[in-house]
Amino acid sequence: MNYEERIAVIRTWMKREILTRFTPPTGLDPSIAIDDVVKGVNQNIRSKINPDDMDKLLDKLKDEVLSKSKTRSLPTPSIFQQAAATVAQRLYEAPTGQPQESGTPAYLTSAARRIRAGEPVAEFYVTGNGAEELLDLGLITRANLSGYQH
Repeated sequence: MNYEERIAVIRTWMKREILTRFTPPTGLDPSIAIDDVVKGVNQNIRSKINPDDMDKLLDKLKDEVLSKSKTRSLPTPSIFQQAAATVAQRLYEAPTGQPQESGTPAYLTSAARRIRAGEPVAEFYVTGNGAEELLDLGLITRANLSGYQH
């Protein structure tokens, strides 16, 4: 799925599954609240996700957000981002608890493993083309990179 397709699917999910359960905050335009959540969720989804995995991820994300919510007010975008990162990590892990990396070059799997563990890596894997490649392959999420921001 490309960016526009992911955004459209997440926006539809928000309207069908989330806004039917939660009330947007007063004093804030609901479309702005939706946009903030949609963008936050999208940041934690690998760019080459297929539609079936997207459906699974959003269904589990709904459950995760519902379990974390204490009120019927729309949770903050950061709650959605944290939940999306958690769900995406679970979705992309193999039964052994290690991300699925078969057929991926060892240097990429090594860098991804170090990033997920919060260990030092070359700048190339944080802000360069290496980061984009790791994200595209689904080996890491943007949330994994957040700890490396200066």
